[in-house]
Amino acid sequence: MNEPLNPRLRNPYPLLHIGLLGLYAALVWLFTSFLTLNQEDWIHFSDFSLEESWSLFQSSYAQHNARIGEAGSYFIGPHALSIFHVIHPVFVIIACLSAFRLATGQWVTRDSKTLQTLVILMVGIPSIHAGIWWFDGNLSWFYPITISLLFFSLYDTIATGHFTLPWPKFLFMLPMAFIIGMSNENTSITSVVVYITCGLYWVIIGKKKLNWQYIILGIIMATGAYLLYTAPGPHHRATDMMQWEMNLETLLYQSLLSQSNWLFLFICYWRLLLPAGLLLVFCRVRHIKLMAPRTWILLGAMCIAQGVLFAAPCWGAPRSYTLPQLLFLIILADIFTRAASSGLRRTDILAFFSLFIACASTMLVTRILKACAQEKITNQIASLAKEAKNKGEQHLVLHVSQLDLNPICTQIPLIPRFIMSTDVRPELPLISLSPEKLQLTNTNTQGCFPYATAETFVNFGRRALNIPMAKRFGLESIICIDFPEK
Repeated sequence: MNEPLNPRLRNPYPLLHIGLLGLYAALVWLFTSFLTLNQEDWIHFSDFSLEESWSLFQSSYAQHNARIGEAGSYFIGPHALSIFHVIHPVFVIIACLSAFRLATGQWVTRDSKTLQTLVILMVGIPSIHAGIWWFDGNLSWFYPITISLLFFSLYDTIATGHFTLPWPKFLFMLPMAFIIGMSNENTSITSVVVYITCGLYWVIIGKKKLNWQYIILGIIMATGAYLLYTAPGPHHRATDMMQWEMNLETLLYQSLLSQSNWLFLFICYWRLLLPAGLLLVFCRVRHIKLMAPRTWILLGAMCIAQGVLFAAPCWGAPRSYTLPQLLFLIILADIFTRAASSGLRRTDILAFFSLFIACASTMLVTRILKACAQEKITNQIASLAKEAKNKGEQHLVLHVSQLDLNPICTQIPLIPRFIMSTDVRPELPLISLSPEKLQLTNTNTQGCFPYATAETFVNFGRRALNIPMAKRFGLESIICIDFPEK
């Protein structure tokens, strides 16, 4: 008599889950293999000594940026692009798994409905965060956010009032807590508020006691947040670069009344709002319950993350919306999972998926075109560097006019820019300076680096002289001069 098969072997979905994630990681790796370092990447990843890297971070902490990703960028050195190709697929997979856990309450999909949820996350995550082609941006935004999602996925028992962790998991989460606290402005404060709120809820409402593991992780996370928010660098940048006045009038106008702010919100969220609206209509028609305790927690976290951006001096940077957009996507996945198991029809699912993939594809196409544009500029500089090297020169001085910075394709008529943006204007990998500014001894916002003169080519002023890119092409330095329009 044949013995019954193991239920795990009868269920093909865990294997499909693993296979799909493996294929996804390969596609992400393939995409990153075509990427070149862009402007911010090249000026960060010089071959600094350990002492120089630490000095650079201290200078940035005091004058510009206190995010822990900024600190990491100075220690990576000229191998940044190789590191990016390896770790980016890893972080995207971790983001998918963590988001899946937060949306469904499980790590591995066990039926076709949750497998569809995984597909939503795999398509949505790379299409919403603005740092997918920008390594330095990932260090400051997407990677710390992924660590935060993983942290709360591993510590999901705090949502049910259970604070005890196994020792290996607790030790693994200790450095994660500090990274989250010192990550970036909205990820840090959102994580700290959600973490503390969960603990207070179970102490006050659930009449439970906090254990020492919860308290230690909270202290470490709060310490990182304290170092981030009390650093002089962000305050210096907000005051000098943004002319920002933190008062009630400014907050009310910029957050609630400014038309450009709400317009920008729609631009950032429209790829999620349209399919979410369609899903909500289907749920309403089929009388499917939308909200669950998990959904309310995610919604609260998203509101906190978005609220921090309202009060920020630089609310208009798309990369700043990565966390609230990811939380929105997880909420969408959470509602879809419940709806798909509660009477959502196949035609409804097909219509939702079609709209979702169409909206996500607009950004994915733009990102691919952006990568092609950056490669085009890099190849132009490589050609000029080769000419200089053939002449026996060790330094390349180029003018902006020598490079073709035009977009690689034309904006589609009648479609607003930023909604289906195919007008991809690449960024110059070098910061261009006018001859007048080049001759001045200045203080860089990233640190005290006097700009070099065109005659001496002293290897200071990373924004004036691109040393990592020059070494790649066999030169000592590259300097870019931009003649101002008369």
